[in-house]
Amino acid sequence: MRQRRDAALRSLRLMLVASILIPLTLFCYASWTNYWAAFDLADERIEHGLDIASQQVLRVFQSINVIFDSVEQPEAGPIDRFAPAKPNLASG
Repeated sequence: MRQRRDAALRSLRLMLVASILIPLTLFCYASWTNYWAAFDLADERIEHGLDIASQQVLRVFQSINVIFDSVEQPEAGPIDRFAPAKPNLASG
């Protein structure tokens, strides 16, 4: 009778430990994977933000280049070919 009771108590203790350890292990695993998934998501968002910022910077520099090209164009463009010749004041 005592052996059966000891075996039953051992079985109950084992079930008690298992009922604590199994959920704790699952919770730790889920927490760990969620922790790293959050970091991966944050890294992806940072990369996306940097890509957008670099594209915007490239567009700004392209527009600046277009402005500089449009400013330089009248100096060397067709307008100068049709302008009247300037008189030489030193020979006069």
